[in-house]
Amino acid sequence: MNTTNHISQDDLLLFALQFMSAPEAAKAHEHVLTCDDCHRQLAWIQGDLATYAMTAEVHMPPVAARERLMRSIAQDKLQSSKTQDEAPGKRTNGSSKLMTMPAAETAATAEVVSGAEDAQRENVRSFDSAPVRRKIGVIGWAGWAVAATAIVAGGLQYQRSENLRDQLAANQAELTQVSKQAAQASLVMETLTDTNTKQVSLALPSTTAPTAVPEAHASYLGRKGSLVFVANHLNQLTADKTYELWLIPTGKGAAPIPAGTFRPDADGRAHLVMASLPKGVDVAAFGVTVEPDGGSSAPTMPIVLVGG
Repeated sequence: MNTTNHISQDDLLLFALQFMSAPEAAKAHEHVLTCDDCHRQLAWIQGDLATYAMTAEVHMPPVAARERLMRSIAQDKLQSSKTQDEAPGKRTNGSSKLMTMPAAETAATAEVVSGAEDAQRENVRSFDSAPVRRKIGVIGWAGWAVAATAIVAGGLQYQRSENLRDQLAANQAELTQVSKQAAQASLVMETLTDTNTKQVSLALPSTTAPTAVPEAHASYLGRKGSLVFVANHLNQLTADKTYELWLIPTGKGAAPIPAGTFRPDADGRAHLVMASLPKGVDVAAFGVTVEPDGGSSAPTMPIVLVGG
């Protein structure tokens, strides 16, 4: 293993980027094959370049910038070469010149030489202490490919899970709506067929001149507090008015209980299904009035339909 004359990091970078001339590249290649330190540093640089190549767009450097970089590196190499030539062990005639120098110049020269030697030793130590970074081989790239495939598969699985969750929520909402409709249909059937249901037909009061013949039918199951109301031939109302159904309890002075508002369709038909009326109320009669849109807490006279 060669442990001297290491290739500088700038030259290693140029070698990795293939910016060296053919003779210099061949010399560097021969040195890297026999020097573990330079081989280790070159592998480090190549690993970084591979990472940059995967994460950044490739752009060719400008010609002027490349020339400036090459000139700067050449100057650094020239200065480094001069410093090594001035070292005590690298010259033959330097001793006689040093003997003829004044004492101050001799001391300054010795200090420069000592500094160069320290810098060279520090450079060698930096190579020796540099951490080993292995170049990623075929198996390494295969591992990264497997990891990327796993990430993509996980993303697809997550998206599929989210879609299934949304579909399940939609199905649950639809099932809830169907269950409500089924419960309401069951309540309507029970209200209409139970033997305890109070069946009442409503018609115009006897004091009203019959220009039309509105009629209605109410089925009220007191123990359930449920009511089914159907009306026909109702007169149309303005947009600010609505019909309201009232339960009139037994007993003198009992306040009517509002049982819901409704509007007829174009043919005068209307229906009302209530499942939350007061339970156990003994109803004496039913009445329908015309109220402001939204309903009232007390009936407004006159009563347009009544029955009991």
